[in-house]
Amino acid sequence: MDCHQSLPSGAEKVATGINDKKGSRSPQQERIVLVGTPNVGKSVIFGLLTGKYATVSNYPGTTVEVSYGNASIHGHSYLLVDTPGANSLLPMSEDEQVTRDILLAERPSKVVQVGDTKNLTRTLGITIQLAEMGLPMVLDLNMEDEASERGIIVDSKALGKILGIEVVSTVAPERRGLHELKSAACSEGGVPEVGLRYSKIIEEHISLIKDLLPRTNISRRSLAVMILSKDETLKSWLSGAVESHALEEIERLRAECRLRFGRSLGAAINEARINRAAEIAEVVTTRQEMDGSSALAWLGAKSMHPVWGVPVLLAVLYGIYQFVGVLGADILVGYVEETLFGEYINPVLTGFIESVLPIAFFRDMLIGEYGILTMAVTYAIGIILPITTTFFIAFSILEDSGYLPRLAIMSNRIFNIMGLNGKAVLPMVLGLGCGTMAVMTTRVLETKRDRIISTFLLALAVPCAAQLGVIMGIIGALSAKALIIWIGVVVGLLLFTGFLASLIVKGAVSYTHLT
Repeated sequence: MDCHQSLPSGAEKVATGINDKKGSRSPQQERIVLVGTPNVGKSVIFGLLTGKYATVSNYPGTTVEVSYGNASIHGHSYLLVDTPGANSLLPMSEDEQVTRDILLAERPSKVVQVGDTKNLTRTLGITIQLAEMGLPMVLDLNMEDEASERGIIVDSKALGKILGIEVVSTVAPERRGLHELKSAACSEGGVPEVGLRYSKIIEEHISLIKDLLPRTNISRRSLAVMILSKDETLKSWLSGAVESHALEEIERLRAECRLRFGRSLGAAINEARINRAAEIAEVVTTRQEMDGSSALAWLGAKSMHPVWGVPVLLAVLYGIYQFVGVLGADILVGYVEETLFGEYINPVLTGFIESVLPIAFFRDMLIGEYGILTMAVTYAIGIILPITTTFFIAFSILEDSGYLPRLAIMSNRIFNIMGLNGKAVLPMVLGLGCGTMAVMTTRVLETKRDRIISTFLLALAVPCAAQLGVIMGIIGALSAKALIIWIGVVVGLLLFTGFLASLIVKGAVSYTHLT
């Protein structure tokens, strides 16, 4: 097995640059690729394995960052590649396409998949796709401590026997399980056996299509499955790797399979993978009843209910208003601006500047009613900082509680009006903190059309934390009625302009039903 294929051109330059700096890589240095869904601690694992020596570069032809670093594991030197987080290797975003392309362009000596122990079914969805690609791998179930806190126990040894690969459990921030992961990463890895077969019609066409494909760094079966799933991002690779007459035959077979099967091939393939992942997860997972878990499950179900979810949403918004609008914009702003700055800091600054700066023009620039120090700094720290701080605390509570995904389900119908789906609520909510960060998270949306509309709405109708600080500072001096009017205007503008944008912006429509 040849494990030393070349990286894409840009990636090869980056990799070479890293190792030239350290002088430790031969042209045949083995490569380990880290793969995983977003927010599972993959980058933390990468940092622990590579230390501080890493280089970040945009993947050629994209704005997606990929990290490369050298790792010395049990006396052997490896080049580690930290791929972007991917929910699927059938790309629905630029991040996922880059991850798939890295695996397609270079067959690594091993793949280390980092997964979330709390959500084993989601993790095994990626494992199944890596198994279809025929890639040797190790499965790292990270965040074991969080799973235990929720009463979720995964038997990693039993899972390893089912899959036929090494499975380790880690808690990355505590470095727990890191030694076992290093040992597994440098051992001879196997290809997972997941025991997944699709329907007879799909399997027949997989066999016919893969015979028309050239040998590559991943299995021809996995490429055939991607083609049947109508992976549009694969077209450019196919046009360069497959002759025109074979391409025509592949397209004919795909259309024939779709006609005979009678429904979406991509949906059927994805459904089969999810079902198999759930079956495996059920066998190796034990759930323990935790104190208060029944009440939390009940509250979680109510938060997604079409009727009871609305009062829950209103209660959450009211709590945010009390915490950010009253505590942050009223109490804390009043104390910092009037007491801290008004009675202590500004008088000291004024006295000092008046004593050392005799020129009135420059003195007035720094102090006084419109001085840089007495007005600008006071406003920035006294008004913006308390509101921004309380907002991010409130947002982190919403995120850690798991309410944001439930909010996506609740808001799905509303976002359908704007030609989007409930996933778009995530960049919209993030936009209340930072517009730039929110635009970057639009990558999670399925289509280019969705990303364009979401970016437009973020720029037009969603105020960032700095703007919110000023707005809340003004409204805080008025009443709750003023806040309701302002929210109504912003929401109305969002819906109206979003509806117009959905009519104007062309492209694939993704009315995803998040159930």
